[in-house]
Amino acid sequence: MEQLKRKNGNVYRVKIYVEGKPITKTFKRKTDAQAWKTQHMSMRNAEGLNLKHFEKVGFEFFAKKWLEEKVLAYRSNSTYEGYAMYIRRHFIPHFGDLCLNEIQRHHIDKFVVALKKKEHNTRGINLIMGCLRTLFNAAVEEDYLRASPLKGFKNLKEDLRSEIYMTKTEIMQFLRANSQDSNYPLYVVAMNSGMRRGELCGLKWDRVNFQQMQLEVAGIRDRRGYRATTKTGRRRVVPMNDQVKSLLLAMYGQKKSEFVFEEDDGTPINPHHVYRAFTKAQEKATLERHFRFHDLRHTFASHFMMNGGNIYDLQKILGHTQIEMTMRYAHLSPDHLAEAINVVSLGIETTGEVVDLWQARKKSRESVVCC
Repeated sequence: MEQLKRKNGNVYRVKIYVEGKPITKTFKRKTDAQAWKTQHMSMRNAEGLNLKHFEKVGFEFFAKKWLEEKVLAYRSNSTYEGYAMYIRRHFIPHFGDLCLNEIQRHHIDKFVVALKKKEHNTRGINLIMGCLRTLFNAAVEEDYLRASPLKGFKNLKEDLRSEIYMTKTEIMQFLRANSQDSNYPLYVVAMNSGMRRGELCGLKWDRVNFQQMQLEVAGIRDRRGYRATTKTGRRRVVPMNDQVKSLLLAMYGQKKSEFVFEEDDGTPINPHHVYRAFTKAQEKATLERHFRFHDLRHTFASHFMMNGGNIYDLQKILGHTQIEMTMRYAHLSPDHLAEAINVVSLGIETTGEVVDLWQARKKSRESVVCC
């Protein structure tokens, strides 16, 4: 269901598929739109529309069709790349020889077992299954299937996990070993801002405000190039500390393009090159633990909280749409539990009054004993 803005107010547009052909209708009220969709879906199922001409549609054919026609058109580039990887690495090897209507629940269960044998963690499996669920739901909507074989499937219970971050010792060891590296400024800004790799690669000089000491995250750069959007679709402002400001000021006088971080030839830095360069930089630093570039974001967030930062400020800096994502770092705050318990203080207005009442009661009992 889509919500559309019109001059006379918002309207709701519903789309259903009958024998592969889309039918849309627009309503002023959301409840009417939902009722219409429910009614027509029920009628379609009751009538038992002829789906025989779809019986021989292979899973691989539909998966690629869905990826190129639906995901590419309506999802972000990062989502498209992630789904394409799932289809290539997991779905086609497992379901590629089957037709859509041949896939049953026992095929799904075997697929989950296969993922576990490959030592995927529960979060990773849930992400893969989320993509597969979306794919089958699309097949149902377009009348390639009567019902999804994933109907009723519940996500696996995810293990509690803590994010990996560099200690201060590891940070200094890494930066000293790579102080002459051309990507040294990128690593420093990443550690001190919590920005994502794509956001850093897409950072432009006109989004750097030295006067207000702010970086505006307004675009990302990935394998498909630069896009004036973000992962969440919202722009945000990231404050600069003195170290980042000094470093960027020194770089500003030597800039060759509109992008802050460049290759040696002056072209915008390639996100994939960052991945490879960071791997080599770790080897050069001889760190005992292995880190991903994304762990620099966790490093910033973790040290922000350990140094007394506020969880809600961190949410804004990182650009999390849900506070639950940011709460992964709350346990690192030295005062977060002490502050939380003071939310409830029942019966007495001040701490001093609590002590005074206790002392008065104690003296009263002592006087009774003496008498």
